[in-house]
Amino acid sequence: MLKQPPFPEDESDHAARMYLSGDNLIVELNAVALANFRWSLWWLATTCPCGEDIGIWAEEQPEQHQDPEEIGYCEITLAGEGPVFGKLHNPNAEFLHRDERIDLFVNRSQVEVSYQSLEAFSGTVIGQNVLLFGRLLVRVAGTRG
Repeated sequence: MLKQPPFPEDESDHAARMYLSGDNLIVELNAVALANFRWSLWWLATTCPCGEDIGIWAEEQPEQHQDPEEIGYCEITLAGEGPVFGKLHNPNAEFLHRDERIDLFVNRSQVEVSYQSLEAFSGTVIGQNVLLFGRLLVRVAGTRG
């Protein structure tokens, strides 16, 4: 059983920035957003029924940027208990890119492994990062201001 993280006190969970880099989605999260994402990932791994999802929103929407690689929204859907791409323990999520949106479809095994990776990640140094689902690179961002 995965240990439940503290429930976040602040609901400000927007990513400072999300963008594509090759086959990876880079998500820059500040400390508050990282705590919210950690709890949401735990919920997806332990409690969420199949077909439910969690989301990450960009603080600024892509239409405000000139960079075509900017992403505004990422949805991570628990697609089932079983295989993704025909493999039960495939570390890579199924990936769908539509304009400013990315959809990742994962199974519970992938979520559990990703949650454990995030828990082992200290997430205290600006620029430090961890790869989840073989596709989602979570990077610690500084506070904008």
